[in-house]
Amino acid sequence: MAVVGTFPDDLVIAVKYDATGLATAAMADYQVVGWRVDELRAGWGFDPFRNKWTWVIVPQGNSQPQPEVLGEAPHTPPKTDPVVSPSWVRVGGTAVASPEYRGLLADFFTFLATNNDAHRLLSGSFLHSNIQNAWVQWKQHNGDLVDPNG
Repeated sequence: MAVVGTFPDDLVIAVKYDATGLATAAMADYQVVGWRVDELRAGWGFDPFRNKWTWVIVPQGNSQPQPEVLGEAPHTPPKTDPVVSPSWVRVGGTAVASPEYRGLLADFFTFLATNNDAHRLLSGSFLHSNIQNAWVQWKQHNGDLVDPNG
C-alpha cells in the first residue's frame, strides 16, 4: 500500500448510512490529505463487457485510490444491492467523482437518495460553501428526500 499526495483544494463528501444502508444517509465534507493506493484489491469497477459498474478484482496498477482525510474516515457501506451506496465522492467545483458515480454535485444527491428505486432520506453537514450552497438548493426542491432528524 502507498499513500500519494494531494492538491490543497482536494475535498471529499463522506457518506455514513444507517444499519440497513437503505433508510438514511448522512453526508459531510472533508479535506483530503492523501490518497491510499492498494496494489491489489476487490471493489467497485466498471465492467466494459456488461456496460455497468460491478464488484470486480482490480488488478495491480489499476486500483481505485481511497481518500485519507482529516477527521472521520469514510465508512464502509452495508451491502445494498442493487442500490448503489458509495462511501465517498471527490468534489471538484460543481462536479463529483467516485468509483460508483460521476456527475454534477446536485445530481449526486438525487442519485444517492433514489438510485435503483431507493428512497433514502439524506442529511448533510458541509463546511465548504460550494457544497453547502448546492445542498441548500437541492433540499428546497427535494424536501421529501431530506431527513427531518438530520
